[in-house]
Amino acid sequence: MTQYKQIGQSLKQHGAYWMTRAGEIMNRYPIHILGVIVLFGLLLSTTIILADPPSMESGSTDSWWVISLNLIHGQGYSLCIPRYFPFCEIGNQTTAAREPVPVLLFALVAKLSNESLWAATAFELLIYLSVLICVYLLTLEWVNRRAALIAAFLWTIHLPAVDLIPQVSGDLLGAFFVTFGMLFVLRSRKTNRVKDWVIAGAGLGLGALSRSAILTIPAILMGGLIVERWRQGRNLLDIIKPSLILFGVVFLIMLPWIVRNQISLGRPLLGSSLVGYNIFRQSYALTTDNYLHFIDGVDGKIAVQELLVERKKDLSGMENEAQMDVIYKAEAIKIIRSHPFKYMLSSGYRFFLLWFNWQIPEGYLYLATRRDYVIMGMQVVLMIFAWMGARKGNFFRAWPLWGSLVIISLAYMAVESQLRFLIPVMPLLISLSAVGINRLFMSQPPDTFKRMVVE
Repeated sequence: MTQYKQIGQSLKQHGAYWMTRAGEIMNRYPIHILGVIVLFGLLLSTTIILADPPSMESGSTDSWWVISLNLIHGQGYSLCIPRYFPFCEIGNQTTAAREPVPVLLFALVAKLSNESLWAATAFELLIYLSVLICVYLLTLEWVNRRAALIAAFLWTIHLPAVDLIPQVSGDLLGAFFVTFGMLFVLRSRKTNRVKDWVIAGAGLGLGALSRSAILTIPAILMGGLIVERWRQGRNLLDIIKPSLILFGVVFLIMLPWIVRNQISLGRPLLGSSLVGYNIFRQSYALTTDNYLHFIDGVDGKIAVQELLVERKKDLSGMENEAQMDVIYKAEAIKIIRSHPFKYMLSSGYRFFLLWFNWQIPEGYLYLATRRDYVIMGMQVVLMIFAWMGARKGNFFRAWPLWGSLVIISLAYMAVESQLRFLIPVMPLLISLSAVGINRLFMSQPPDTFKRMVVE
């Protein structure tokens, strides 16, 4: 037994020594290592793209890409998916189902590439690599080079993000803007420069126009910043200035979309017109005993058909997306009020769907694969290390990161949950996880390990 203990101690000492050596190399050659990580990410993503080439059936490509094509064809910002909006016939296809920033950028890509889906995939790949750089800079802003390089590597191997590259969507673009905006939030807390706060607000505002749930992040940041600066004993102007700047910039960026929706659809929608449909679809199961599961599009279609029959006398058959959004929300609220306890349980259950994609494959009528379970395991590991990265001295220092993760999780749990919805904020979790890994494996000074080896 003593012999085994000695062997274990020796392995521990040598492992610690080599981890320290790795940390020294990362500190000495950060740009070189970052370049290697970028090349590895390029190789991995290319392999996945070739294994799963882009097509109209990939993810939500059939909605984002179609709106982009309609724009360049002179048909306006239009889309018709009857399973969401049953009255979207000719003359009633004006849409707000997808946010505008990704649609406009992909319309430009389509225009320049003769509508090539491969060009759209190349653009998604560029965004994915840009997020990698932003994750590095974000983590470097509040920790050190070692943690920043670990964060860049973790993003590179995050399979749910890589899987989105052959698809046309707003998720990766949302991740870029959130990471970029959060980088300047952390920087602004140090510099307190108006310019930095404006850039932070611009990043988060563009993020909200890529994925509307991101709008919850500037909301939590404004409240948190007021509390933080009040605790620091600042004067009233200093307390409210960052929040006012964030609110003003985000509002100005959102304003054209809000006005457009008011003019085109008759309501000033802040984000997507699919919110009402999604909450109605997921609430539909509360009327049954089997409500703790993901409600897929098939069940959603049944729910919509039953609603149309029930509201037949109230509907004209010409309702646009904004009008249907109101109807869906009203019906969902009616169901939730009738089954509040079931709604609370189902919202809590959606935590597992959101963070681990639990039973999402089964919801789409196929069995989970080994890859799905690997992703679940990766999520568990990232969450454990993120908790380690946020605790003790980093709890208040990193509150914009974990606070954003909490608020956007609650938003999705209240409506609908899938792991891909978290992609825009996964860089924040990865940054926290990298700090946890760095703290666990590379936090001891080199002399300590050298002394251990000598002994």
